[in-house]
Amino acid sequence: MPLLPRIRSLWNTLAHRDRLDLELDDELRAAVETLAARFVREGLDPQSARRAAARQLGGVERVRDEVRATRIGAGLDAFLLDLRYAWRGLRKAPWLTAVVTITLALGIGANTAIFSVVHAMLLKPLPYREADRLAFIWLDRTSTSATMSGLGYPRGPMSGPDLRDLRERTRTFDAFGGIWASGTIALTEGGEPEQLRGALVTTNFFDVLGVTPALGRSFRPEDATADGTQAIVIGWELFLRRFGGDPTAIGRRIKVNDNFATIVGVLPRDFRLLLPTDAAVPDRLQAFAPFWPDLEGGPRRNLFLRVVGRMRPGVTIDQARDDVAEVSQVVTRELGSQRSFTAIALQDDGVREIRGPLLALF
Repeated sequence: MPLLPRIRSLWNTLAHRDRLDLELDDELRAAVETLAARFVREGLDPQSARRAAARQLGGVERVRDEVRATRIGAGLDAFLLDLRYAWRGLRKAPWLTAVVTITLALGIGANTAIFSVVHAMLLKPLPYREADRLAFIWLDRTSTSATMSGLGYPRGPMSGPDLRDLRERTRTFDAFGGIWASGTIALTEGGEPEQLRGALVTTNFFDVLGVTPALGRSFRPEDATADGTQAIVIGWELFLRRFGGDPTAIGRRIKVNDNFATIVGVLPRDFRLLLPTDAAVPDRLQAFAPFWPDLEGGPRRNLFLRVVGRMRPGVTIDQARDDVAEVSQVVTRELGSQRSFTAIALQDDGVREIRGPLLALF
């Protein structure tokens, strides 16, 4: 049927339903009377003739319902009719209506709020490039002598040599980056002296995360050399507050901890370090500097590094976990003491303590 006649038929169904029903009743009545007249001519009395005519039509009510169901918009018309009946019932019971309305509003509001939290915490990917390839690497110390002294912990920091072992011996990772939230950094130039929340990072740390500075660049390997100029990357908030958002701040030498450092980059406005809470790394740091050159050659007993790894494309977290476990076994044999590494998807590790309660609430 062409569009215009369909629209006209829909309008008649919705706006002139009573008139259509009257016309249908007239047509059915005429059909019954025609059939009844024929049965009377065949010798039936009028009452029996009408019953026979109704049977032959298949029942007047059934025919009426079938015709109504074939009308364009019949489903919508039935819904509107049900809606009118419901509204009349609610008007007759205002207190029940109020309770139902409040209950629905609270239920919808609570579900919306919980879904928003679940989406933000569990479903929405981390704000890093290809965040599903990021894993957090822990040193499991529950099987070492530290357990006997009460210092055993399954999610501990790592040492520089541990980072070297992961970098050189794993097969499922492209790179590893390390960070140490070292405390405060004294900024004594460009205004009033202040203490900044800072951290030391490996020169590839931001590359591993997949974060590109908004201005300037991230660290390079030469920034960690002993005779190189100290480099520093600052956060967006510090860039606006201390340097007025001036792009010429890139390349400026400032005095940090009584030494001069060069600003080489400014992180994006929305950058946050979304690492596990027990990693003890604040989500908003103001300044970053590269580690000392011999980081990976330091004592293995110095445990302070928080390590993030970027898995190779197509690698699953289970494969990465097996890979670091094999490296653990090799290192353990070489050292003669237990060394156990474990890898957990960064997205899952950051919400591991709240995943169960959030899903239960949802």
